Amino acid sequence: MDIRLFLFFCMVLVCHLASAQLRMDSLQQLKIKKQDSLSQIIDKRPQHALLYGLLIPGGGQLYNKRWLKFPLAIGGYVGMGLFIKFNQDLFKKYDGYYQTAVNAPDLMVQITPTLKLDYKAMKKYRDQARDARDRSIFLGIGVHFIIALEAYVDAHLKNFNMDENLSFRVFPQTGGLGFAYNIR
Repeated sequence: MDIRLFLFFCMVLVCHLASAQLRMDSLQQLKIKKQDSLSQIIDKRPQHALLYGLLIPGGGQLYNKRWLKFPLAIGGYVGMGLFIKFNQDLFKKYDGYYQTAVNAPDLMVQITPTLKLDYKAMKKYRDQARDARDRSIFLGIGVHFIIALEAYVDAHLKNFNMDENLSFRVFPQTGGLGFAYNIR
C-alpha cells in the first residue's frame, strides 16, 4: 500500500514538472517574440496609426494600444462636440430673434426684460454667434487632426531606443563649462 502511494505521488510530481516545463517554454517564446524589434516595427506602422486616427475617433490610440490615452482623446471629441452644440444653439436663438425683428422692422425685439434690440443690432449678434459656431467647428477639426498626429508620433516613438548607455554629462572646465555626450 505504501509503494502505491509513493508511485502515485511520483506520477503526480512528474506530471506537474512536465506541465511546468511546458509553461516555461511558452514564456520563453513570449519573451523572444516581445524582444524582436523587427516584428514591432512591422506590427506598428506609424502610417496605420495616422490612418486609423483620421478615420475613427481615437482609433490611432487603440491601434498603438495606449489604453489610457483613448479616453482622453474621446474626452477631447466630446468636449469639442459640446462646444459646437453650445455655439449652434446660441446661433439658432439669435437667428430666431433676428427673423422676428426682420418681420417687424419698426418694433424692438425684447431679448431679456431689460434688453430690447432692433433688427440691425440683432443682425450683429446673429453674425457674431455664427462666426463663433464656425470657429468652433474648425477648432473641432483641428482637435481631430492633433489627436491623429499624436497617434502617429506615438507610433514612431514606440520603437525609440531608451538604453541606459545614452548619457549626457556636464563638467567644469578651465575657462568655462564643458558638455559631453556618449553613445555606446
